[in-house]
Amino acid sequence: MIVFNAGLPRSGTVLVGAIVRAMFEGEGATVTQHNPHGMELAVLLSKLLETRSEGAQVDLIHTHGWPDVLPHEFLANDNVTGFLCHRDPRDVCVSLMGLHDMTFEEAVEFTLGNLSLFYEMRSQTAWPTIDYRDLQGSKLDQIHGIAKHLGFQLSEERAHQIDDATSVARHRAIMERLRAGNVNHLIVRKNRHRDLREDAHSLINDRHIQSGEIGRWRRELSPEQQATVTATFASFPDLTEE
Repeated sequence: MIVFNAGLPRSGTVLVGAIVRAMFEGEGATVTQHNPHGMELAVLLSKLLETRSEGAQVDLIHTHGWPDVLPHEFLANDNVTGFLCHRDPRDVCVSLMGLHDMTFEEAVEFTLGNLSLFYEMRSQTAWPTIDYRDLQGSKLDQIHGIAKHLGFQLSEERAHQIDDATSVARHRAIMERLRAGNVNHLIVRKNRHRDLREDAHSLINDRHIQSGEIGRWRRELSPEQQATVTATFASFPDLTEE
């Protein structure tokens, strides 16, 4: 089975992936984690379409991208599914600035590009969309919803176990180990501004958990920047709150 945890950056995709992985692994399945960047996604999808890895029962693909041409037979396959996460794009901008040391202008431009990809994903799939606010406010409900979509029947006890295994405290502990250089599979990704230190298994990075606040753009951006992002993203009313 191939499962995408996709959508806007900084919108809970890594958390959803962790929940999905915990569900399958709890059932004894082997999960292979993929985190393709750029053109790597198209190459990966072609490879999986042609030669499904027999050593893995589940291929879990974390991505914010989307190939220009995705074979129809790929999406029509009953063994391919996913989840699309989204968040107020103004908060996405602020979080990107904190993660990558982007300038405000860079974060706005990057978010706009990712919004186009998000809507393209949504138009081509019937996958459930998951709102960042719901992950923050009703995570257990989201765990049950994810399980239902994947065909799992979760007991309350198991749902709470998954909730605990994917908690902020657990993920923050991974961040601290990353900062100390104490992880087994460290990946260093270079961008224009900094080196991003990432745990290859969990996809948690050294700045992954920030405030988690909804509406942080109101507090962290200047009045001029607030006006700019509100005007820029006004055409996305289904994602942007008043």
